[in-house]
Amino acid sequence: MKSPRNLFLLGALSVMLFGCQSTDTSAVPRVYLESRMGNMRDLESVEIKSSQGSVEIPVAKAPILIETDIARVDLVQVELGKALAFTLRTRGQLRLFQSSAGNLGSRMVVTVGGEPIGVRRIDGPIQNGVLYVFAMVPDSELPALVERINEALKSLS
Repeated sequence: MKSPRNLFLLGALSVMLFGCQSTDTSAVPRVYLESRMGNMRDLESVEIKSSQGSVEIPVAKAPILIETDIARVDLVQVELGKALAFTLRTRGQLRLFQSSAGNLGSRMVVTVGGEPIGVRRIDGPIQNGVLYVFAMVPDSELPALVERINEALKSLS
């Protein structure tokens, strides 16, 4: 009979080898919060580039939303143009509300595969569980980006 410790180690090894099958991490979305103060070693700088230039935003290393908080992404037409609508799961809705209510005036940086694709200034608490962001990629590339993100989200669930 095998000891419980050996069974645990075997189970952990199986999860590491087989549970982490090929997920396309190049399309995994995450949302980071701008940090205006705090310990500098807990921050990293993210450079956002657009046709108008670029800006560096200091963000906390830990994201406020990760891929498991996001149910799906849709491409929507709003008054100012095309935007990405990130529909959140329950945990993500709560985290977004708390982060947006407590950080008015700060910015949220959305990354896909570790690359920043958009920024949203927090102008009030976001209560509806949907985060709208204008992506800093050409409109012609948005449908393919949304499809890649949704495929990556499906492969995680």
